Parts: sequence; C-alpha cells; structure tokens
Amino acid sequence: MKSKTGRRRAGWLDKKLADSEFRRRFEEEAQKLAIGEQLSQLRREAGLTQAQVAQRAKTTASAISRHRVCARIGGLPGLPLHFK
Repeated sequence: MKSKTGRRRAGWLDKKLADSEFRRRFEEEAQKLAIGEQLSQLRREAGLTQAQVAQRAKTTASAISRHRVCARIGGLPGLPLHFK
C-alpha cells in the first residue's frame, strides 16, 4: 500500500511532467543517470578503479566520479571503450 506522501509525490510529478519543457529536462536527466549507472557497472565488471579509468581516458578520477553521479556526460566521448 502506498503512503499518502508517496501518492502526493506521484501526483506532483505527474502535474510537473504535463509541462513539456519540464518533461524534456526530466528525461534528459534520467538519461544522464542511466549513462552514469552503465559506466559504473562497466567499470566494476572490468575490475577497474575510477583512477584507472581516468588514466585510460586521459582525465581525472574526479571527472569520472562526477559522471558517476550524473554530471554532464558530453566531456568524455567514447569512455566505455576504455573498459576493454
């Protein structure tokens, strides 16, 4: 059974998603989150640390960490190639 808070939150989100601009931005952020999760999973499966991935991608471990927490992904094109 959903709590009243859960129902209110879902209702709030439904109302916000009715706005096309909000929906567009929301979907962009959801996509970034999914990419960050995929990168993290690939890194773990390859047995690499963030520092090792950063070295291979010629960037910093903090940049890799930011991507993990859903920051802008555009700065590291082709990053999954560095897991091989």
